[in-house]
Amino acid sequence: RQWDSRGRVSKCPLGGAEETLRLANAAVLSIEDVNGDWSIIERWSKIVPVLAVTQGASGATIFANGKSKQVVAEPVAETDPTGAGDVFATAFFINLQRTGDPLYAADIANRIAAFSVTRPGILGIPRDEEVSQIMGHNHLKQYDNSRRSKARNQTTPPDQRYPPKFG
Repeated sequence: RQWDSRGRVSKCPLGGAEETLRLANAAVLSIEDVNGDWSIIERWSKIVPVLAVTQGASGATIFANGKSKQVVAEPVAETDPTGAGDVFATAFFINLQRTGDPLYAADIANRIAAFSVTRPGILGIPRDEEVSQIMGHNHLKQYDNSRRSKARNQTTPPDQRYPPKFG
């Protein structure tokens, strides 16, 4: 994205995207970033081990291990969508790093991003207790403990465990 002299944000070409994706373990982008061109997404999904493509209220498509799966977003009453993609990306990367499961990470990211559009401006950024509630704190603890046990038994560094199993 680019800014003009009046501070308005607009799209710009994604120069160097393929070179950058070769360096990444995972990436998040919006279908709007490629003007809805799924052929670009298909090509990029072969470069980066995990690719999440957000589609606003429709959720996200996750690409991993040569497969893709749609992760549907929960319907909400939208007030302000500004920043929802950033909220999704943050939640996705945190949960992907923690669990290694791109579908779980996308589900959590969808729910947190959906929550973020229900309030205007910066108020849309969920507080810690809201994130815990959205994630279902007890479910998360069980999931994390299971994953941490498996991770402790692995000798491969976390950044070399990609692409994760696509479940």
